[in-house]
Amino acid sequence: MKMIRAVFFLCLLFAFGCQKKPAAFELKNERSYPMMGSIFHIQTNTISLEERTFENVIARGQQIEKEITTYHDQSDIMQVHHAAPNAVKVGKDALHLIKISLDFMHESKGYFNPLLFPLTKYWRNPDLVKELAPDEIEVLQPLFNPHNVEINGDQVRFLAKGMGFDFGGIGKGYALDRMKGILQSYPKVCGILTLGRQVQVFGKCFRRKSAAFAVVSPNEPTKIIGKISISSGSIATSNQNEQFKHINGVRYGHIIDPMLFQPSTNTASAIVWAGSAIEADMWSTVMFLLGPQKGLQWLAQKKLDLGVLWLGQQGVVAISPQMVKKFTEIGP
Repeated sequence: MKMIRAVFFLCLLFAFGCQKKPAAFELKNERSYPMMGSIFHIQTNTISLEERTFENVIARGQQIEKEITTYHDQSDIMQVHHAAPNAVKVGKDALHLIKISLDFMHESKGYFNPLLFPLTKYWRNPDLVKELAPDEIEVLQPLFNPHNVEINGDQVRFLAKGMGFDFGGIGKGYALDRMKGILQSYPKVCGILTLGRQVQVFGKCFRRKSAAFAVVSPNEPTKIIGKISISSGSIATSNQNEQFKHINGVRYGHIIDPMLFQPSTNTASAIVWAGSAIEADMWSTVMFLLGPQKGLQWLAQKKLDLGVLWLGQQGVVAISPQMVKKFTEIGP
């Protein structure tokens, strides 16, 4: 028997009320909080946790958001933006995330780039009527160069004005891992954490009975096309089914392609399982941009311990060997 809960990957929603079979334990203690522009949801298997524990978990997430958000000018990250080319002292989470993201930029050969804030800001404009011209992109390229970031202890500075960090493909995963760390100090506690389009399970209970999350068709939101069963780790998805705009007849999504310095026009989805939430978050963006052919090559060449499922408008497009063990397709 497995606990089955619907995860609307393609509709960018997570819903947790769809239990199909009785589980070996119940997730009976729930809390929901607004966080990072989404809803952070906690479910645990015990009602004995003190309210203070939940308060500590949410406070941890709020502290991370306070340091890394680009939606509030007083955040540590925005202070770095505004002070350029002068240095700014940042908090431990902001500093750690900067270092991790720049390291991953190198590991992913630039398919993950945390320095695309100028482009993200440009494309967020609701009144946008034109794409950037090639010569305009060329002028901006120094802003995306990691060599123009200087870190000295807890001081960070941009060597060029106009640069900026965007942690949209890593921040939620980082926060989930840190919040899970608090709950893991209680050995008997199991649960599920959800933030935005990402879910994470924790605790020994799932070693006996895994949790299964339903994958829903993008064309028919009530139709389950498969399920992913996991006993540990995190599942994240990257797609553009809700956040997009049309300009000059072209459909642009919200995910910036660092190789083109324009939003991707890809309409597929990449769902990634990894041992940690931050890995799932980062790699889902990369696998989305790479697509199935290059993505499968990378997984084989780099021997990455990831499960990846690529979905198109008609269903499953490709699946990695690691995900084959976790994914079950459900027919009509």
